Amino acid sequence: FQCISPNLCYIAVPESYVGQSFGVLFEEMCTHYGILALGIMRDESKADLGNDHSFVYTNPLHSLCLRNSDLVYILVPEKQI
Repeated sequence: FQCISPNLCYIAVPESYVGQSFGVLFEEMCTHYGILALGIMRDESKADLGNDHSFVYTNPLHSLCLRNSDLVYILVPEKQI
């Protein structure tokens, strides 16, 4: 992962989570790794939302479907960095 500050980092959506819901990723990262997923950065998506620019979606809906182009913002415990 890439870190923006000491505990705030981002990762590409792991391949095994592409097409799954944000809720599944959130629960498994918390449960198995002690990492808190805060939100995603999503590329422009005129077909879906009509936006012209990438955007950050904090606290996404549990049901939000993850894409391979998404980045996930995470809080990582200091011992894991």
